[in-house]
Amino acid sequence: MSFVGFFVYWVKKLNKNGLIKELEANGKKYSDVVLNGWDEEPEHLMYHAWHHEGRRFRHGAIMMGADYTQWHGIWELQNDLVELIRWAAEHGDPEAKQWVNSRHPSKFMPYPIYDIPGNAWGINPLANKVPFLYVNYDDYWDRVYQNVKYAYEKGLLSEKQWQLWLKRYNNKEHYLGTKYNADSVYNYYLQLNAIDTKAMNEQVVNMQLPGKPFYQPRPGVIAGPSEKVIKQQLGRKEEKYSPESGTK
Repeated sequence: MSFVGFFVYWVKKLNKNGLIKELEANGKKYSDVVLNGWDEEPEHLMYHAWHHEGRRFRHGAIMMGADYTQWHGIWELQNDLVELIRWAAEHGDPEAKQWVNSRHPSKFMPYPIYDIPGNAWGINPLANKVPFLYVNYDDYWDRVYQNVKYAYEKGLLSEKQWQLWLKRYNNKEHYLGTKYNADSVYNYYLQLNAIDTKAMNEQVVNMQLPGKPFYQPRPGVIAGPSEKVIKQQLGRKEEKYSPESGTK
């Protein structure tokens, strides 16, 4: 099941169980929960998963637009999926309730995935010790292999693309860097990260500007301009629009 396929699975299931329904008049249905159902939240999220966030994600990936692939794409898709399952749980779906109550990290990976050995998220040798899936699933790469091979067999990858992926897969210890000892490089980047974190805390998070804020509400008092400022403004208006002077 693909990422969007997971949305389809949920809206069809909710429709089958009577939690969401098509638009209907005089015995005729005028909407489809997958294609154009907009009056209930799961349908709304389904539509966005394909036509909005999903479209940005696909186009961003094709055109190598990192921001649209990540922040404006897959992150918002993931958020939509969480909202959909939460909605289902709140409306009594047992599977959704089980997902919400789960504290297992794999709950955020309910769908099969692809991967490229040595991708941007796994270049240094220790990066692959951090992601949950790499550490806790011994058959991680076997699962990924099945998915990529299936995509190739269905014509989604060319022969050249498939052979390139196989080359990296068969030499993944090299492309992932797991066969090399590079702790000194890793520690160097840890030091750089510590510098960035220190600067962020000092210059942004913990920085307190000395000037008082302009909005300081007190109980029973509506915050606004000071009396002095109001009088100055009124004085300028009276002078500007004075009938005696005949000026504007």
